[in-house]
Amino acid sequence: LISSSALAIGVAVVSMTTGMNTDVSNYMFGSILSLSKADAVLSIALSAVVLLMLWLNVCLNIFLWGGEINVFLDKKRKEKDSHV
Repeated sequence: LISSSALAIGVAVVSMTTGMNTDVSNYMFGSILSLSKADAVLSIALSAVVLLMLWLNVCLNIFLWGGEINVFLDKKRKEKDSHV
């Protein structure tokens, strides 16, 4: 939090000065044009892998928990029907 605040204050001070020719947005966010083609491909591939893993995690959790919930509910229904 302290380093983020210090960076924000520094960027605000630099952007308000009139004698310096600096591009503050490139300093903070970088420039997509400075990436090489290999870096861009690697970044896209890793992003796709992460998104695939998240999607599989969500799908498997829904599948596994859905099955367990159905088994639990079936047991409760059978117990209820046997008591009647």
